[in-house]
Amino acid sequence: MQRFDRTKGHAMLSKKGIFYLIVTVDAPEKSEYDPIGKLGVDLGIENLAVDSDREVFESKQVEEKRRYSSNRRPILERVGTRLAKRRLQKISGKERPFKKDTNHTISKAIVSKAKGTNRAIILEDLTDICSKATVKKDQRDKHSKWTFLNRRVRGSH
Repeated sequence: MQRFDRTKGHAMLSKKGIFYLIVTVDAPEKSEYDPIGKLGVDLGIENLAVDSDREVFESKQVEEKRRYSSNRRPILERVGTRLAKRRLQKISGKERPFKKDTNHTISKAIVSKAKGTNRAIILEDLTDICSKATVKKDQRDKHSKWTFLNRRVRGSH
């Protein structure tokens, strides 16, 4: 009686000495990846991610790349030669893919850790982070180029 709420709409009555009611039922199987625990992940600017096991995913390389392009850009713009413009173009196309690759590497490590320990991943809600946070002028570049901000969040500020 407890499975009739999952009936698919096909039933058949059969008689072989005794009456049998044959009903097609949708009974989902338990997935081998049903989580047992939780792995919390905190996303930040200083450390790109820190999980609840206190594993830190640092942002040294990302910060160096951001600082290099932020410092180099105004110098090259001031020079204004053809070579400087070519270098500007080259710099502009490298920072975002580098950050994307770094985020992918970190997320892959977190997912494999959660899968290996059979835990669900819990992320903090960063929906209104740009509208809530105020930063000093010298920190604006770093804050606006935060690697985990997606386009939806970025468009809200």
